[in-house]
Amino acid sequence: MDIREKLKLHFDDEFFNEETRCDYKISSKTKRIWAVELDLLNELIRVCQKHDIKMCVSCGTLLGAIRHKGMIPWDDDLDVSLTRTEYEKLCAVAPQEFKHQYFFQNVYTDPQYLFGYSRLRNSLTTGLILDNNSINYNNGIYIDVFVMDGYVDDLSLLKKQQRRMDCLRALGNIYKNNLNPKHPVKAAVKKMLAPILKYTLFKFLTFDKIVDMYIKNQQRYNHLTDRVGIIDGPLYGVRKNWCMKEDLEKIIYVPFENIEVPVPANYDDMLRHAYGNYMEFPPVEKRGVWHEGVIEFDPDIPYKEYIRQSNSDNHHYVGSKANTAIVK
Repeated sequence: MDIREKLKLHFDDEFFNEETRCDYKISSKTKRIWAVELDLLNELIRVCQKHDIKMCVSCGTLLGAIRHKGMIPWDDDLDVSLTRTEYEKLCAVAPQEFKHQYFFQNVYTDPQYLFGYSRLRNSLTTGLILDNNSINYNNGIYIDVFVMDGYVDDLSLLKKQQRRMDCLRALGNIYKNNLNPKHPVKAAVKKMLAPILKYTLFKFLTFDKIVDMYIKNQQRYNHLTDRVGIIDGPLYGVRKNWCMKEDLEKIIYVPFENIEVPVPANYDDMLRHAYGNYMEFPPVEKRGVWHEGVIEFDPDIPYKEYIRQSNSDNHHYVGSKANTAIVK
């Protein structure tokens, strides 16, 4: 199937050609991955506009929108953010709005997916996260849909909050028997604990209660601060990707590849505290797609077929974890 048959958004033939931007070569495959992600973003923007939901691009996508007017050449993902109120509005309408090949994934629509944010996926493609995710849920190419909750600039409190999430996620994975073969020792420990917990803790603690505790923990500091951040993520990202809640109220649109995307009007302050002199490019030797070795992308094959082929060829679907220190 031609990649364009999987998308609603129109792309000219030239878009898929290999090219060099900022002294970085972008392959035709990367262009096809970008096309899937841009189509997902465009569909998400459509739904948010229809229902008057305020969202904006964030993290490296915000940097790309301002510095490159599109994708950062050495990046391969897209991120958006919403406040808790707007996020819950989106989650409420998503099941009715996103139809095949689109899938709005969160713990309520895909219970094996135990994270406190959502992903919009294209089910006709493959976007396997190799390090810590499951082959038992939808693994199409995706964009991250982050929820912004109360952020406190206190490292000890943030670490406690993250430890609680790690513990609750581990309990949820044991409950669902979601054992990652990438980490055989951890998988073995979870497998050993599963029957013990089934007849003790899990008699009183249901999966729904674990999820409820997880989501409440994300919102633990909402009443303490007007700062909001992406709480469910690695600590270095949590400490970088925050803003004032009011920053997400005023939204403007800027060019991004072949579409326009919403950004906070106060993007300059947000990018400066996240990246410093954000208009300066990183050195050439540090420009590399940071997900390489972490995510297995295939825009041409549906994820179910990809996993089936990998298993039949006696290949592990998991790969080696790359260094995730992002240089945008």
